[in-house]
Amino acid sequence: MSLNFHIYFGHGAADLARAERALDEAGLDVERSGDRLRIGGGERPEFGLVVWSGPSVAAEAREIAARHAPDSAEASALLQCAARFEVWFEDAEEVFDEINTLIEIQTALQDETAGVVFMPWNGNVSLPETN
Repeated sequence: MSLNFHIYFGHGAADLARAERALDEAGLDVERSGDRLRIGGGERPEFGLVVWSGPSVAAEAREIAARHAPDSAEASALLQCAARFEVWFEDAEEVFDEINTLIEIQTALQDETAGVVFMPWNGNVSLPETN
């Protein structure tokens, strides 16, 4: 069973090339194939990534804000979003046993976009860390 997480961000704040660069700069193995990225593999869990944007993504962000983060800073940030990275993985046990790669991917993409992470499997919504 495949699981995924999303990083929502403002339209135009990032694209596939910027995601590829950010992940590479974070020290992750990244391979581009058309409109997708493959991340990791080998000794690390493997992930896939695509970018979605437009009115349907903005509607998803509004729904997540209302359902999982009402009246919060996360909700306010989500209401500004019209694009998202979708990152998926097939082997949840492997990913959760070696959680570092998932965290590195989230951090690199969130730092690149100042985006909001949404974990569908537990409903967690999180803003980027501030210094």
